[in-house]
Amino acid sequence: MRRCGGCPASLGRNNAMASLWARLKRVNWDDTLAYSTVKTVTVRDYRLGLVHYFCLLLIALYIIVWSVRRRPRAWAQRGKPDSCAANRARAAYLLAGRSSA
Repeated sequence: MRRCGGCPASLGRNNAMASLWARLKRVNWDDTLAYSTVKTVTVRDYRLGLVHYFCLLLIALYIIVWSVRRRPRAWAQRGKPDSCAANRARAAYLLAGRSSA
């Protein structure tokens, strides 16, 4: 098939494609498609590993001890069947003389 180079419609289309292609060639694709990632580093020193895990243990112990000191009754009530608010509300509802549906 022979391409029609003299038709006004094909000239407009070719010019549009040429200008689009020229604009695309001017784009710096390294900057346009760049993205950043988090760098991951593995430290292979046992002394730093000991310090790291010791600090993690201290933080966990601090959180546990602090939460027990702040609300000791909440920790003491764990495991009791009436410690749940829904069970207490249901018990109050039943004690008020209404039957459960």
